[in-house]
Amino acid sequence: MERIFERFDSYDFDKDERFQKGKASLAGDILQIKHFYYSKYFEKFDFQEYLDWKKPKEQKLSFQDIMEKIQKGEEIPGIKQIPNTVHETSSSSNINPIKKPWEQ
Repeated sequence: MERIFERFDSYDFDKDERFQKGKASLAGDILQIKHFYYSKYFEKFDFQEYLDWKKPKEQKLSFQDIMEKIQKGEEIPGIKQIPNTVHETSSSSNINPIKKPWEQ
């Protein structure tokens, strides 16, 4: 199945005139439209299986693996790297605060 999914991903729908003509008359998710067309004219495959295949594979790490990566200075998958920077310039508000009812 993986090869079918790869062929589907690499198929050039933009250059397929029959697809372009049919697409204009349809409404909906373009990926589902592409799946319908590809399954009808080329190779049939299950759309949900394709979506599952397309999801990134999660790498499960043990606590020990994470500690080793930290000690080696390696990135840990799934953790967003935040730059260690501080902005020197600050802005001040030019808007006066709203007065409270008893201050009016």
